[in-house]
Amino acid sequence: MTTTEIAGVAESDVAAGLKRFVPKLCIALTLLIVLLAVGEFACYVYLRLNPPKSVYAGLPLPADYARELDDSARHQYLPYVEWRRRFYQGQFINVDADGVRRTVPSQCSDERSVHIWMFGDSALWGTGVTDAGTIPSHLAKLYADSGQSVCIKNFGEAAWVSTQELIQLLLQLKQSERRPDIVVFYDGTDEIFLPDPDAPKDVHQAYRRFSELLDAAREEAKPGLLFLRKSNTVRALDLLSQTMNRDSKGKRALPFAEAEAVAKLSVENYQKNLQITDALARVYGFRPYYFWYPSSSIGHKSLTPEERESVREEMEATPSRYELKQITYDLCSKVNHPNFFYLGNALDHEQRRVYLDGAHLTSEGNGIMAEKIFQILQNNKTNSKP
Repeated sequence: MTTTEIAGVAESDVAAGLKRFVPKLCIALTLLIVLLAVGEFACYVYLRLNPPKSVYAGLPLPADYARELDDSARHQYLPYVEWRRRFYQGQFINVDADGVRRTVPSQCSDERSVHIWMFGDSALWGTGVTDAGTIPSHLAKLYADSGQSVCIKNFGEAAWVSTQELIQLLLQLKQSERRPDIVVFYDGTDEIFLPDPDAPKDVHQAYRRFSELLDAAREEAKPGLLFLRKSNTVRALDLLSQTMNRDSKGKRALPFAEAEAVAKLSVENYQKNLQITDALARVYGFRPYYFWYPSSSIGHKSLTPEERESVREEMEATPSRYELKQITYDLCSKVNHPNFFYLGNALDHEQRRVYLDGAHLTSEGNGIMAEKIFQILQNNKTNSKP
């Protein structure tokens, strides 16, 4: 055969091979696309049948209140403090445009009113109770019942730590025309962090989440297939992985020496925030007070069956954090700082149920804490220097 004939035969073989290959390739690609579509739809159904649980799912709350609590937990990003709730109006929960929950009764229009700013986490904000059942509202009522006019601002927010509270105080002092007469910090369990060697010393509870979002934003700016991370398939696989490995970090045994070192760092950081607040108090002329709130797994309260079950669940779910809490509270009980009051054992004599979970209280429990705060504020009226 000539070279030309050989080339012609080769071309004919390639063409015949392509004719056989192309249909098979199309069938394979079609099957692959169908399988991916079926898998994506199956994962979509799985995600719809397994929606994220409400963070408040474990609280014994009436259904109508629980719906409002979930609906109100939509946060806005704010500079420096990271997050606060958006404006919300409901039957039980009301939040203004600045993310501040309503305090009732509060006489902020009365020029004679004592102005009190209160800062804290969800325990102060009032998770589990209505506007009238928060500590600030109970405190306002105590002032009103004693014939004193008061304006109380509830700057509490879920999962906030004292550093965020300090920054919020600083922002309010810069922006508010009327300075506070009294500033109250109400802190406790959200100051406790499990060891994280990759995190800075002073972080908030959502540090990892914000860090991951920034990393993802940088990666998404690059060409590639990162959009697949948002597919139902990847999301379902992530959910399954989280379910299988849930709380593995919290369940890791924490040596006492390591737990003590971590607790000391937390308490030292907290005290530094108090020192900075003291300095602001001297410049702006307010009286600062610092309260460390109780927890159901601390102290010697005779727990109700529901409270005991809550403590048991905490111990089983995150034993290392439970141990860390014991050490942190013990250290805080020994803190010697002007106007610092350890209230970790404030509910020891209560026989009724006052804990909704480890830190959040019923309205009656918040009322007890408000009474203790009120008595301290009244007894220290003349103590104007931090």
